[in-house]
Amino acid sequence: MSKNRHAASAQARALRNGVLQCRAGGVPRVLVVNQYSFVWLSAAGVVMLAVVLAARRAPARQWLALAALVLGIGVAYALLRPSPASPDAALRLESSIGAGTPVLLEMQSPY
Repeated sequence: MSKNRHAASAQARALRNGVLQCRAGGVPRVLVVNQYSFVWLSAAGVVMLAVVLAARRAPARQWLALAALVLGIGVAYALLRPSPASPDAALRLESSIGAGTPVLLEMQSPY
C-alpha cells in the first residue's frame, strides 16, 4: 500500500512540476487524448446513436443514415487531420532567413 501511495505522490509531484508521464512510445497520455479528441468524441457519439437505434429497433434506413454519418466522419478526419511538414521545409526556411529579405514566421500547432 505504501508503494502505491509513494508512486501516486511522485506522479502528482511530476504533474505539478509540468512533467507529463509518458506511455511506452514516449507520447504523453494527455497529448494522445488531445490530438485524437475528434476521433474519441465521434466514436462515442456513434456508439451512443447505435445503442439508441438498437433499443428502438430502428428501421434499416436509420441504420443507413448512421452508416453515412460514420462515413462522413471518416472523410472529415482524413481531410482535416494534420500532416507532417515536408523534409525540406526547414532547409528552405533557414536559407530564406538572413538572405536580405524580410521573413514572416508563423508558428502554429497542427493540433
